[in-house]
Amino acid sequence: MAFGYVTGLFEDEWGTFSIDELMELRWMGIPRIELDLHFDPQPISQLIGPASP
Repeated sequence: MAFGYVTGLFEDEWGTFSIDELMELRWMGIPRIELDLHFDPQPISQLIGPASP
């Protein structure tokens, strides 16, 4: 199991997902899932920016 932030499907949300669930995305038109070998962990506040007023 993995934990992450998903955006762009039906809504934006934090949650858990399995590798099997990621592989099922192939049937939704996403051709492949890749591992980011250059991932640099950062606080989520630095990644998504401030909330809209």
